[in-house]
Amino acid sequence: MGATGKRSLGAPSLPLRVLTFVASRLLRRVTVSTRGGSDGARFAFAKPIFVAFLMGCTVSLLTSATLTARLVIPATIYWSFIPLVQIGSLYMVWRHDRGNVSFRRLIDKFFAGYTPWSIFLIGLSLIWAFLSPHNNAVEAAIANVWLFGGSVAASIASVYVDFRFFRLVLGRTPRRAGRDLLVQRLISWSTILFIIGAPTAWSEIVGRISG
Repeated sequence: MGATGKRSLGAPSLPLRVLTFVASRLLRRVTVSTRGGSDGARFAFAKPIFVAFLMGCTVSLLTSATLTARLVIPATIYWSFIPLVQIGSLYMVWRHDRGNVSFRRLIDKFFAGYTPWSIFLIGLSLIWAFLSPHNNAVEAAIANVWLFGGSVAASIASVYVDFRFFRLVLGRTPRRAGRDLLVQRLISWSTILFIIGAPTAWSEIVGRISG
């Protein structure tokens, strides 16, 4: 009875322990040198460039179920605004209390938080590359489960990794880390949604005026 009680009490904390371990490992594995200006810049933007490239590959696979330069390159260039916005929002939070970490090093560490989203995009790409959700009900259900369940899981994991980033890397208190994370998310996502929605809104306005 006592052993069972202990397991039942410990079970709910297991996902949190796993997330804490993963977040700590992701942040500690980064050993980027910031001595050389060009080398620091190259390493600092390696993860943001990879994120944009992964988005380009995902668009290509979702569109044609294959990787083609004709689709990957333009999509990578277009969606690169997301990493750029994230870097800008991170700077807005960091500049008020810079601490002892250079911004180039900070960029590389911060983009460790994109690992859950990278896994989600890879899974989504594999589903559309090897399955036929449009023609098979079972495969459509698999795609929907991954799309909605995976996006929720990636969002939660990403938020937690980023929270640990503000705590471990920038040395924020829990309250300050939560506030900085919230500010960074508000700046980045409001900007991203505006950029994505602006062309559609402008087209509607022009259509109503011309109509």
